[in-house]
Amino acid sequence: MLDSLVSAEPDGTVVPWIATDWSVSEDRLSWTLDLQEGVRFTDGTALDGEAVAANFQYWMSGGNGTAAAHLGGFYASVEATGPLQVTVHLSRPYSPFLSTISQPYFGLQSPAALRERTPEQNCEQPIGSGPFAVSEWRRGEYLEFTRNEDYDWAPANARHQGPAHVAGIRWSFVQDNTSRYGSLLSGESDVIGEVPAVNLDDARADYEVHQYVTPGRPVVLSLNTQQGPFQDVQVRRALAAATDREAIVDSAFLGTVPYEGNGFLSQSTPSYDSSVAADPSLRPGPGQRPAG
Repeated sequence: MLDSLVSAEPDGTVVPWIATDWSVSEDRLSWTLDLQEGVRFTDGTALDGEAVAANFQYWMSGGNGTAAAHLGGFYASVEATGPLQVTVHLSRPYSPFLSTISQPYFGLQSPAALRERTPEQNCEQPIGSGPFAVSEWRRGEYLEFTRNEDYDWAPANARHQGPAHVAGIRWSFVQDNTSRYGSLLSGESDVIGEVPAVNLDDARADYEVHQYVTPGRPVVLSLNTQQGPFQDVQVRRALAAATDREAIVDSAFLGTVPYEGNGFLSQSTPSYDSSVAADPSLRPGPGQRPAG
Protein backbone atom coordinates (compact mmCIF):
# COMPACT_ATOMS: atom_id res chain seq x y z
CA MET A 1 0.00 0.00 0.00
CA LEU A 2 2.69 2.48 1.04
CA ASP A 3 5.94 3.35 -0.72
CA SER A 4 9.06 4.43 1.16
CA LEU A 5 11.68 6.99 0.25
CA VAL A 6 14.42 4.39 -0.17
CA SER A 7 14.80 0.61 -0.23
CA ALA A 8 17.49 -1.65 1.19
CA GLU A 9 19.31 -4.64 -0.26
CA PRO A 10 19.84 -7.76 1.89
CA ASP A 11 23.39 -6.58 2.62
CA GLY A 12 22.07 -3.24 3.88
CA THR A 13 22.96 -1.19 0.81
CA VAL A 14 20.39 1.59 0.32
CA VAL A 15 18.96 2.08 -3.18
CA PRO A 16 16.55 4.65 -4.66
CA TRP A 17 12.79 4.40 -4.47
CA ILE A 18 10.64 7.52 -4.22
CA ALA A 19 13.88 9.36 -3.51
CA THR A 20 16.10 9.11 -6.57
CA ASP A 21 19.16 10.74 -5.04
CA TRP A 22 20.32 12.20 -1.73
CA SER A 23 23.13 14.08 -0.07
CA VAL A 24 24.18 14.97 3.45
CA SER A 25 25.72 18.21 4.66
CA GLU A 26 29.33 18.38 5.86
CA ASP A 27 28.22 18.51 9.50
CA ARG A 28 25.93 15.51 8.77
CA LEU A 29 22.96 17.32 10.25
CA SER A 30 20.94 17.84 7.05
CA TRP A 31 19.85 15.12 4.62
CA THR A 32 18.46 16.34 1.28
CA LEU A 33 16.47 13.92 -0.87
CA ASP A 34 15.44 14.41 -4.51
CA LEU A 35 12.14 12.78 -5.44
CA GLN A 36 10.74 11.02 -8.50
CA GLU A 37 8.55 13.10 -10.76
CA GLY A 38 4.96 12.09 -11.43
CA VAL A 39 4.35 9.90 -8.36
CA ARG A 40 0.78 10.12 -7.10
CA PHE A 41 -1.16 8.70 -4.19
CA THR A 42 -4.20 6.60 -5.05
CA ASP A 43 -6.46 9.54 -4.14
CA GLY A 44 -4.88 11.47 -7.05
CA THR A 45 -2.78 13.87 -4.96
CA ALA A 46 0.92 14.35 -5.67
CA LEU A 47 3.71 12.71 -3.71
CA ASP A 48 6.04 15.72 -3.73
CA GLY A 49 8.34 17.54 -1.33
CA GLU A 50 5.47 19.00 0.65
CA ALA A 51 3.88 15.56 1.01
CA VAL A 52 7.10 14.00 2.30
CA ALA A 53 7.60 16.87 4.75
CA ALA A 54 4.02 16.42 5.97
CA ASN A 55 4.69 12.72 6.59
CA PHE A 56 7.78 13.44 8.70
CA GLN A 57 5.79 15.96 10.70
CA TYR A 58 2.96 13.45 11.15
CA TRP A 59 5.31 10.67 12.29
CA MET A 60 7.22 12.81 14.76
CA SER A 61 4.17 14.55 16.26
CA GLY A 62 2.63 11.29 17.45
CA GLY A 63 1.07 9.83 14.32
CA ASN A 64 3.56 6.96 14.12
CA GLY A 65 5.12 5.95 17.43
CA THR A 66 7.51 3.43 15.87
CA ALA A 67 8.93 5.95 13.41
CA ALA A 68 9.25 8.49 16.20
CA ALA A 69 11.09 5.96 18.37
CA HIS A 70 13.61 5.30 15.58
CA LEU A 71 14.36 8.98 14.98
CA GLY A 72 13.69 10.34 18.46
CA GLY A 73 16.64 12.24 19.86
CA PHE A 74 17.98 12.93 16.36
CA TYR A 75 15.17 14.56 14.38
CA ALA A 76 14.94 18.36 14.53
CA SER A 77 12.77 19.53 11.61
CA VAL A 78 11.88 19.02 7.95
CA GLU A 79 11.20 21.33 5.03
CA ALA A 80 10.29 21.04 1.37
CA THR A 81 13.26 22.70 -0.30
CA GLY A 82 11.77 22.36 -3.79
CA PRO A 83 8.74 20.89 -5.58
CA LEU A 84 10.52 17.52 -5.71
CA GLN A 85 12.99 17.93 -2.87
CA VAL A 86 12.87 17.63 0.90
CA THR A 87 15.51 18.29 3.56
CA VAL A 88 15.48 16.62 6.97
CA HIS A 89 17.39 18.44 9.69
CA LEU A 90 18.84 16.49 12.61
CA SER A 91 19.86 17.69 16.06
CA ARG A 92 22.94 15.45 15.96
CA PRO A 93 24.49 13.15 13.34
CA TYR A 94 22.71 9.85 12.74
CA SER A 95 24.66 7.64 10.34
CA PRO A 96 21.93 4.98 9.82
CA PHE A 97 19.39 7.60 8.73
CA LEU A 98 18.94 6.15 5.24
CA SER A 99 18.73 2.51 6.34
CA THR A 100 16.29 3.55 9.05
CA ILE A 101 13.85 5.24 6.67
CA SER A 102 14.03 2.21 4.35
CA GLN A 103 11.99 0.27 6.93
CA PRO A 104 8.24 -0.09 6.33
CA TYR A 105 7.44 2.01 9.41
CA PHE A 106 8.28 4.98 7.17
CA GLY A 107 5.69 4.26 4.48
CA LEU A 108 4.31 7.47 2.95
CA GLN A 109 0.62 8.33 3.21
CA SER A 110 -1.47 10.97 1.47
CA PRO A 111 -1.37 14.16 3.58
CA ALA A 112 -4.84 15.01 2.28
CA ALA A 113 -6.16 11.71 3.66
CA LEU A 114 -4.38 12.23 6.99
CA ARG A 115 -5.82 15.74 7.21
CA GLU A 116 -9.37 15.12 6.00
CA ARG A 117 -10.20 11.63 7.23
CA THR A 118 -10.48 10.18 10.74
CA PRO A 119 -7.67 8.08 12.22
CA GLU A 120 -10.00 5.08 12.01
CA GLN A 121 -10.55 5.59 8.28
CA ASN A 122 -6.83 5.96 7.64
CA CYS A 123 -6.19 2.83 9.66
CA GLU A 124 -8.77 0.78 7.78
CA GLN A 125 -7.88 2.02 4.31
CA PRO A 126 -4.54 3.87 4.25
CA ILE A 127 -4.05 6.01 1.16
CA GLY A 128 -0.57 5.44 -0.21
CA SER A 129 1.14 5.38 -3.59
CA GLY A 130 1.98 1.67 -3.54
CA PRO A 131 1.18 -1.11 -6.03
CA PHE A 132 -2.00 -2.09 -4.14
CA ALA A 133 -4.88 -0.41 -2.30
CA VAL A 134 -7.20 -1.83 0.36
CA SER A 135 -10.61 -2.81 -1.00
CA GLU A 136 -12.02 -4.72 1.97
CA TRP A 137 -11.06 -5.50 5.56
CA ARG A 138 -12.85 -8.15 7.59
CA ARG A 139 -11.33 -7.92 11.04
CA GLY A 140 -9.74 -11.13 12.20
CA GLU A 141 -10.38 -12.82 8.84
CA TYR A 142 -8.70 -11.17 5.87
CA LEU A 143 -7.71 -8.05 3.95
CA GLU A 144 -8.42 -7.67 0.24
CA PHE A 145 -6.08 -5.60 -1.94
CA THR A 146 -6.64 -4.44 -5.52
CA ARG A 147 -3.94 -3.49 -8.00
CA ASN A 148 -2.96 0.16 -8.54
CA GLU A 149 -3.09 0.28 -12.34
CA ASP A 150 -1.05 3.51 -12.45
CA TYR A 151 1.87 2.18 -10.43
CA ASP A 152 5.21 2.81 -12.16
CA TRP A 153 7.73 3.77 -9.46
CA ALA A 154 8.93 0.57 -7.81
CA PRO A 155 12.26 0.64 -5.96
CA ALA A 156 15.51 0.19 -7.87
CA ASN A 157 15.94 -3.34 -6.48
CA ALA A 158 12.47 -4.54 -7.52
CA ARG A 159 12.35 -7.41 -10.01
CA HIS A 160 9.55 -5.75 -11.95
CA GLN A 161 8.67 -2.17 -12.86
CA GLY A 162 5.09 -1.12 -13.56
CA PRO A 163 1.74 -2.37 -12.23
CA ALA A 164 1.76 -5.62 -10.24
CA HIS A 165 1.45 -8.91 -12.11
CA VAL A 166 -1.56 -10.02 -10.01
CA ALA A 167 -4.89 -8.22 -9.98
CA GLY A 168 -5.33 -8.60 -6.25
CA ILE A 169 -4.22 -10.23 -3.01
CA ARG A 170 -6.18 -11.75 -0.13
CA TRP A 171 -4.16 -11.49 3.08
CA SER A 172 -5.61 -13.93 5.61
CA PHE A 173 -5.06 -13.64 9.35
CA VAL A 174 -4.01 -17.03 10.77
CA GLN A 175 -2.73 -16.44 14.27
CA ASP A 176 -1.34 -19.92 14.98
CA ASN A 177 2.09 -20.55 13.38
CA THR A 178 1.46 -24.26 12.89
CA SER A 179 -1.90 -23.67 11.21
CA ARG A 180 -0.36 -20.99 9.02
CA TYR A 181 2.38 -23.34 7.86
CA GLY A 182 -0.24 -26.02 7.30
CA SER A 183 -2.17 -23.66 5.02
CA LEU A 184 0.96 -23.37 2.87
CA LEU A 185 1.44 -27.14 2.73
CA SER A 186 -2.21 -27.66 1.72
CA GLY A 187 -2.09 -25.00 -0.98
CA GLU A 188 -4.66 -22.83 0.76
CA SER A 189 -2.02 -20.09 0.96
CA ASP A 190 0.57 -19.17 -1.67
CA VAL A 191 2.81 -17.24 0.72
CA ILE A 192 3.06 -17.07 4.51
CA GLY A 193 5.06 -15.14 7.08
CA GLU A 194 6.66 -16.30 10.32
CA VAL A 195 7.52 -19.90 9.49
CA PRO A 196 7.79 -21.85 12.79
CA ALA A 197 11.45 -22.31 13.69
CA VAL A 198 10.98 -26.09 13.91
CA ASN A 199 9.77 -26.16 10.26
CA LEU A 200 12.28 -23.75 8.78
CA ASP A 201 14.69 -26.35 7.37
CA ASP A 202 11.84 -28.23 5.66
CA ALA A 203 10.44 -24.96 4.30
CA ARG A 204 13.82 -24.05 2.82
CA ALA A 205 13.97 -27.42 1.08
CA ASP A 206 10.53 -27.09 -0.52
CA TYR A 207 9.89 -23.36 -0.90
CA GLU A 208 11.63 -20.07 -1.59
CA VAL A 209 12.35 -18.66 1.87
CA HIS A 210 13.45 -15.10 2.63
CA GLN A 211 14.70 -14.25 6.09
CA TYR A 212 14.97 -10.65 7.25
CA VAL A 213 16.95 -9.70 10.33
CA THR A 214 16.12 -6.15 11.40
CA PRO A 215 19.08 -3.76 11.22
CA GLY A 216 19.70 -1.18 13.90
CA ARG A 217 18.47 -2.15 17.33
CA PRO A 218 17.82 -5.90 17.75
CA VAL A 219 14.60 -7.40 19.09
CA VAL A 220 14.75 -6.75 22.83
CA LEU A 221 12.79 -7.20 26.02
CA SER A 222 12.76 -3.97 28.01
CA LEU A 223 11.96 -4.03 31.70
CA ASN A 224 9.41 -1.64 33.19
CA THR A 225 11.54 0.49 35.49
CA GLN A 226 8.68 2.89 36.32
CA GLN A 227 6.28 0.44 37.97
CA GLY A 228 6.58 -2.90 39.72
CA PRO A 229 9.58 -4.77 41.10
CA PHE A 230 12.02 -3.67 38.40
CA GLN A 231 12.05 -0.15 39.81
CA ASP A 232 14.69 -1.59 42.13
CA VAL A 233 18.10 -1.66 40.39
CA GLN A 234 19.13 -4.60 42.58
CA VAL A 235 16.22 -6.67 41.23
CA ARG A 236 17.21 -5.78 37.67
CA ARG A 237 20.80 -6.77 38.31
CA ALA A 238 19.70 -10.04 39.92
CA LEU A 239 17.56 -10.89 36.88
CA ALA A 240 20.43 -10.04 34.53
CA ALA A 241 22.83 -12.24 36.49
CA ALA A 242 20.38 -15.14 36.68
CA THR A 243 19.29 -15.09 33.04
CA ASP A 244 21.04 -17.09 30.32
CA ARG A 245 20.00 -14.89 27.41
CA GLU A 246 21.77 -16.91 24.73
CA ALA A 247 20.08 -20.13 25.88
CA ILE A 248 16.69 -18.44 25.81
CA VAL A 249 17.19 -17.21 22.25
CA ASP A 250 18.43 -20.62 21.13
CA SER A 251 15.46 -22.36 22.79
CA ALA A 252 12.93 -19.98 21.23
CA PHE A 253 14.39 -19.84 17.72
CA LEU A 254 16.37 -23.11 17.47
CA GLY A 255 19.36 -21.37 15.95
CA THR A 256 17.36 -19.80 13.10
CA VAL A 257 18.19 -16.22 14.17
CA PRO A 258 21.56 -14.93 15.39
CA TYR A 259 22.06 -14.15 19.06
CA GLU A 260 23.36 -10.67 19.72
CA GLY A 261 24.69 -9.93 23.19
CA ASN A 262 24.76 -6.21 22.52
CA GLY A 263 21.25 -4.82 22.87
CA PHE A 264 21.88 -1.79 20.69
CA LEU A 265 23.29 -3.11 17.40
CA SER A 266 21.95 -5.89 15.20
CA GLN A 267 24.42 -7.94 13.15
CA SER A 268 22.52 -7.00 9.98
CA THR A 269 23.26 -3.30 10.49
CA PRO A 270 25.37 -1.90 7.63
CA SER A 271 29.06 -1.64 8.62
CA TYR A 272 28.42 -3.76 11.73
CA ASP A 273 31.72 -4.17 13.62
CA SER A 274 31.82 -7.23 15.88
CA SER A 275 34.73 -5.81 17.88
CA VAL A 276 32.74 -2.71 18.76
CA ALA A 277 29.60 -4.74 19.47
CA ALA A 278 31.59 -6.83 21.94
CA ASP A 279 32.76 -3.74 23.86
CA PRO A 280 31.50 -4.22 27.45
CA SER A 281 30.95 -0.48 27.80
CA LEU A 282 28.29 -0.68 25.07
CA ARG A 283 26.32 -3.55 26.58
CA PRO A 284 22.78 -2.84 27.81
CA GLY A 285 22.36 -1.57 31.32
CA PRO A 286 20.27 -3.35 33.95
CA GLY A 287 17.10 -1.71 32.69
CA GLN A 288 16.94 -3.69 29.45
CA ARG A 289 18.03 -7.07 28.23
CA PRO A 290 18.24 -8.11 24.57
CA ALA A 291 16.15 -11.03 23.40
CA GLY A 292 17.93 -11.80 20.15
